[in-house]
Amino acid sequence: MSHSQVKRRTKNNKETPINQDINNYKERKHHELKKDDPICFIQQLSIEIVTHIFARLDPISLATVSKVCIFWRHIVNSDSCWRDAFVSYFGCLPFKRLCLDSWKTEYILRTHLIRKWTKGRGTVMSFNPKIGSLESMHVNSQDTNMTVASLDHGVAAKCNMMTGKVDRHLLYSTNDHIRLQITAVKVDKDRIIWGFGHGYITVSTRTNSVSSRLKVFSDFHQGPVKLLALPTFSQEVVLSGAQDGQVKIWDLATTSSAWTLFPTSSLAREPTVIETANDQHLIIGYDDGSIVIWTMNLYQLTQLNRSMGTDDYMEKRNSFKKDLEKKKIDIHGNGNAVKFISYDTETSTFLVTFVNETNVSKYNINTGQRVALFENGHNAGTSITCMQWDQSTISPIVSLESALNPRPTTRKKKVGVISLSSTASTTTSPSSSSSIGTPKSERRARLLVTGDDLGTICLWNADDNGTVKPIRVLSGHLVGISSIYIDACKIVTGSDDGWIRMWNPLTGENINTLGNKIPKGAAVDRSDIDMMQVKNIWCNDYQGVATIGHQVKCWDFSVGKQFLNHALKQKTKACGSGNMNREKFRHEVKESLKKFETEKMEIEKEKKQIDKLSLGGLSNDEMLDYALMLSAQEEEQAYQPVSADEDEALLRAVIASLELTENTSSDTSSAISQTDDWPTPSTRLSRSPQTEEEELRYILELSKTEQ
Repeated sequence: MSHSQVKRRTKNNKETPINQDINNYKERKHHELKKDDPICFIQQLSIEIVTHIFARLDPISLATVSKVCIFWRHIVNSDSCWRDAFVSYFGCLPFKRLCLDSWKTEYILRTHLIRKWTKGRGTVMSFNPKIGSLESMHVNSQDTNMTVASLDHGVAAKCNMMTGKVDRHLLYSTNDHIRLQITAVKVDKDRIIWGFGHGYITVSTRTNSVSSRLKVFSDFHQGPVKLLALPTFSQEVVLSGAQDGQVKIWDLATTSSAWTLFPTSSLAREPTVIETANDQHLIIGYDDGSIVIWTMNLYQLTQLNRSMGTDDYMEKRNSFKKDLEKKKIDIHGNGNAVKFISYDTETSTFLVTFVNETNVSKYNINTGQRVALFENGHNAGTSITCMQWDQSTISPIVSLESALNPRPTTRKKKVGVISLSSTASTTTSPSSSSSIGTPKSERRARLLVTGDDLGTICLWNADDNGTVKPIRVLSGHLVGISSIYIDACKIVTGSDDGWIRMWNPLTGENINTLGNKIPKGAAVDRSDIDMMQVKNIWCNDYQGVATIGHQVKCWDFSVGKQFLNHALKQKTKACGSGNMNREKFRHEVKESLKKFETEKMEIEKEKKQIDKLSLGGLSNDEMLDYALMLSAQEEEQAYQPVSADEDEALLRAVIASLELTENTSSDTSSAISQTDDWPTPSTRLSRSPQTEEEELRYILELSKTEQ
């Protein structure tokens, strides 16, 4: 905000008693100054501008500023100035206070957190537990661990969100310890409930003495299990809904079904939403849009189930059933299936969204009447895909310093410095003590955040009744919204493409974005929602965890995890031994270049060898065709007939070789002719040749006879 805007707001603001005291002090101090004294220009600034400047300081600097003069000390301890500065900076009062102590704490803490999330300087880490698409998640921030469960393999894994380490001991959905595809799963702090396609369910319980224990229930549904619920107020009861239209309430102690609830509408085929509350209300939504509100005491129901076999069991059961039917409330459906239900015990109302609709309805749980309709937010033709209602309470802050620096510090307090960790103001004037702007009972609004299939986000005041229009509409996502987290400081949304965006609810600005960039060569199907969708988001003041497809993404923007501080530490360490590090770096560069050249030569040599063996880079099919062609040519040459000219030339060559042999060895041949009885030409003609040598001699004799 500019200086002129602050001045304009200052003129319009009415003077409070604190402002009058400060102005009187400034006038009195101005008259006491001598003419020769230099003018202090900082004293000429308005209180709001000085407050804006001080709000940018850290707690230690603010404590130092308060020691400069009484004027500055009065500004630091004035709560009304901090409230005006808050409105001037953010444009409105907060929907929900971060701290009810003072506006000074509210302003400093909110600007500090917004600045941390906007800069995003911290660790952002992704890891894959290797259990398939992650469906459900539970985070325990105190122990820095989390549990994620998958539908594809039917297993759950324990992970450390600070280091990304995955426990090698998986939690299985069956006693056989095998990976099996399931249809539903739900995880909380001590329980994991599994639903199977055959209709039966199992529950994994975790205690301090036993790492994991699996319970298999004796009863089962007549169809695939689609819905599961884990009441937070009762650790001995779980609920399940299936395609057979039934909702079963299970008793963990007896591993049996304590009660079965059936749909009251004739058009309802299966339940779509189950919502439990600690005020004995159970809300069930069905695929035809009908809603049934049951009022039952789950503790009384479990005691009744455990008393099975007693004499008065049937009498108690009939009485319980009669009372249950008497208090039941039916809400007729509009034909569209119920998608989300969120119940608030404080106002006894619940919000409902339906499939293929852009409106949100609010009903009174005691009467079943609709008391509010949230409309004109999402465009026509879209459908609400996600909804989140901020029902969390304001967490007590022990001190401002501990909130700004969540890690414990061992710094000692200096004498004479105002401690900002004190919750009470140090001034004793009655006007200052009564100047706290907001009492603890004040609550401006509780936000409702909805997202549609086009990426539009709407913010509503969930406490309003009648026809409600959105407070603000946010746009930035390119695809449908799949997950939402909201608290007093920020809104975090995830979409079907894996992108996560952080928003400031007071201004509607997108303060930070965590992308889901995938390399071009990666074997990932971007059209597969199970691989890209953000299904779960959890956050606290500085940290956040989200499940994106098969991976878990964690980020930490706290003071101790900033990259800036780490870089500065590394830089200061390197200054003392700069020359040594420089030489070491040069040596490493040379070694890497040599290694690169060697690898390049080996690759070229291997490439040449492959080209030689493959006849110039031929593929396997091409080499096979070439070999078949060569074999065919060899066969043609082998069976080619010999012509008459070639036979005559061959005969002449044989005769010439025989005549040459007779001339060189005449003596030997004469001796042979005297001793052996060589056959005459007539006898030779009468005999048939038996071997190749005899055949040649036979041909020779014939030629001599013809001559």
